[in-house]
Amino acid sequence: MKGDRLFLAENAWQEIEVWVLAGHDLPKEWNWQTIRAEIHPKEQYFEPFANQRSLVNSPGQGRKLLAEEAAQRYSRIRTLCREDVADLEDRIYAWFDRPI
Repeated sequence: MKGDRLFLAENAWQEIEVWVLAGHDLPKEWNWQTIRAEIHPKEQYFEPFANQRSLVNSPGQGRKLLAEEAAQRYSRIRTLCREDVADLEDRIYAWFDRPI
């Protein structure tokens, strides 16, 4: 590896749709811990959420628009998905702060 390059990845234990949900205000009857514990969160939560927003027939079945909206609230995603998103972010910051 050259000193100016780094490849990092993070093993996200849930699908990207969960990160997208984390960036949104969800229906009040939904519990975040229940979403995180769900074995099929895409089918049980993301798809109904996209349907509620009438995005099922949009690009990526709503993923494009919902992800763009969620990205505006990145700090919320970072907080709710700490073990995925924030851990990767911490590794990136550590690499940039390394001695050259």
